Amino acid sequence: ADLTTVTPSVAISAIDPTRQYIARIWAVNDFGQSAPASILLGSDKPGLPTALVATRDTKSPSVVHLSWRSPAHLGSGPVTRYEVVYGIGRLSRTMVVAVNSADIALDAARIGYIAVRACNTAGCGVISTVTKMLATGAAAQPAVTANPFVLVSNIGATVTVETRGLIGAGSPYPRLVFRVFPTMGNAGYTDTQIGQNGARILTYRTVPKGTYTVAVSGLPTTGTEVEVARKVIVIGADGQLAAADWKVIRGSALIGASSVSMQVAGENRVLTAKPLQTPDMVLTTTATLQSGAGYGIWFRSGLDAVSRIYGYSFQYDPLYGNAFIIRHWYQGAECGTPIAKKAFPAGWAINAKHQLVVVAKGDTMWASMDGQEVFRVNSLAAAAKASSCGFPLPQGMHIGFRTWGASPATFVGTTLS
Repeated sequence: ADLTTVTPSVAISAIDPTRQYIARIWAVNDFGQSAPASILLGSDKPGLPTALVATRDTKSPSVVHLSWRSPAHLGSGPVTRYEVVYGIGRLSRTMVVAVNSADIALDAARIGYIAVRACNTAGCGVISTVTKMLATGAAAQPAVTANPFVLVSNIGATVTVETRGLIGAGSPYPRLVFRVFPTMGNAGYTDTQIGQNGARILTYRTVPKGTYTVAVSGLPTTGTEVEVARKVIVIGADGQLAAADWKVIRGSALIGASSVSMQVAGENRVLTAKPLQTPDMVLTTTATLQSGAGYGIWFRSGLDAVSRIYGYSFQYDPLYGNAFIIRHWYQGAECGTPIAKKAFPAGWAINAKHQLVVVAKGDTMWASMDGQEVFRVNSLAAAAKASSCGFPLPQGMHIGFRTWGASPATFVGTTLS
């Protein structure tokens, strides 16, 4: 757009606050025009990082080395962190770093996708061009993914849903359906929006305190929705658990104001000190397995009249073939065969910090890590019935943590709803 003025100032309207612009200014008189002066215009958030370079490690090709340039537009303050988003088949995981480089794990035999965005105290800018990481020996290149990448984030009561590219461009879905609803129950804040015609960012600005699911579905020309993203978010520290909410029932654990640390070898178990009101629940936590066999999340669990554990444990279990599994417990013993199992995603960083969500609702259970669904059981009753152990279905009202062997692990910022 061109504007002409005789004063040394001008107001520019219809600017998208999430995007960057270049303004060029010429001075003109009867003899001609000057050389242009240029300035970047943008929001308080940083602009796009550029020159993303991705290379596989020559000795360990499942490790990808990344580097990029800082954005030219810094917004209202310096960059405080970068968010690297990546995954196999689609962008599904996030790593936060403070510098212009990172190492990520991507299966050397499969195609991966990588992007980065810059953040400052005002928030995060838009995502860079997505880079496609080919299998071993091939170079990285710009990518076009089949499904739109969707990044869900929240700061306070503001929830932002951002797509990788403009809706309807380079995607099989000309429209996207965005839904926010309570993860548990049917009452409370809900909203449904449809994005189309080149939109990229959708913002919910006044989401009340609570635990919600954000679901995004593609709407192709056939009219049948296809879910492409789902994430549980917690607004206003809803259901934050404190030290007094936990009780060690076996072994050892260091319980802090917002953390449970299990560092001692052997069988260690922690349950909530008080029962829940219902067996249904949503647990969120930042979990880190430092080394060893794994950890478990108790759900629908409790102690019987002689203090024997019963219920389910959803286990992050590297020693069980690098898999997520569910163990069924009764009278203090676990069924020898898991009632459900799913392998870790390829290239998974095992001894790392992960944002874990576990949802048990009715007869179903599902879990996500770092915003990516990694495990789902459509019928716990059917899975238990197929087991050889014949244990009764548990309806315990406690949740908690478990470690075994030499498996130091920590759980930070746990919430329950």
